[in-house]
Amino acid sequence: MKALSGLFRGQLLENTIPFWLDRSLDQERGGYFTYLDRWGKVYATDKSMWAQCRGIWIYSKLCNALGAREEWIRAARLGVDFVLAHGYDEDGRMFFRCTKEGLPLRKRRYLFTEHFAVMGLSEYAKAAADAAALQKAKDTLELIYEYREGRRSLPAKIDPTVRPLMGHSEAMIIINTLQVLRSADESGEYDTRIDKAIDEIFTFFVHPEKHALFESVAPDGALIDT
Repeated sequence: MKALSGLFRGQLLENTIPFWLDRSLDQERGGYFTYLDRWGKVYATDKSMWAQCRGIWIYSKLCNALGAREEWIRAARLGVDFVLAHGYDEDGRMFFRCTKEGLPLRKRRYLFTEHFAVMGLSEYAKAAADAAALQKAKDTLELIYEYREGRRSLPAKIDPTVRPLMGHSEAMIIINTLQVLRSADESGEYDTRIDKAIDEIFTFFVHPEKHALFESVAPDGALIDT
């Protein structure tokens, strides 16, 4: 196990992270290029906001888990500045994809980009002791809950008057999002929300008689025959 741990650590710190640090950082416009071929050449310059937020999380998590390094903090900040400058629309929602300069190209009906923003900004706030980044993460979380609790609404994926259903993806990712934010914000009350999401998954989506966790079910948890 010790040898395996050393192998993975070496590959991470001597291969994977240097590969991306050397090739993906857009020092001119901010953020990260993520469409790289196996040699590290950029073959597309659009920037997905969820990928920017994941990059922020990775470099920040390295600092929090292994000790801060200036190159990691700088890389994380490069993503933070880009996301804060270009990632949010006027309604508080986030764009899904933008140009290399940050001009919006697409905005999806899903909230996953917002979840990745909460995780990335929370992890960065912890690594850099950045109170403003933490507050933005918390504000974004509350926006997510406005949709989760019905105070705002998203377009339905499938016409609910024809086939009412619900999916487990939102409950699934909110647990991860809240865990990361909880680690950065010890003063927050996140356990109750985590427990509620876990209960939602087991109440509606886990069917022991089928030995399965279903992605989509009817609003009462019944299985859909399709």
